Amino acid sequence: MHTEKIITGYRATVDHAKVGYPIRALTYMYTSFNNPDQYILGEIDAIPEVLWRWSITGDSDYCIEVVARSIEDLGRVLTELAKLGKLSTCVALTWRDKGTIPIEVDDSE
Repeated sequence: MHTEKIITGYRATVDHAKVGYPIRALTYMYTSFNNPDQYILGEIDAIPEVLWRWSITGDSDYCIEVVARSIEDLGRVLTELAKLGKLSTCVALTWRDKGTIPIEVDDSE
């Protein structure tokens, strides 16, 4: 799988709460710009609390996963993101990072 570039890298999984970021949220952003827009992507990526961002289809242009130290800190992060577009945010109560996808392996070779 390395040769075929199916595996593209390895990463450490960090417990965000144990390093001071117990709040995790998903925010959906609608913008009046082209999707994806390189300026918006750069601005989103510049926010350290953004873990992931996806350019998506549907009612929103982006889905953004963020972490925060507190609800007040989350408000600060969302204020920064709101400069780029209209937000709809959900705070995660629980989560599980499965970290895998269902891959069938042919053991016959």
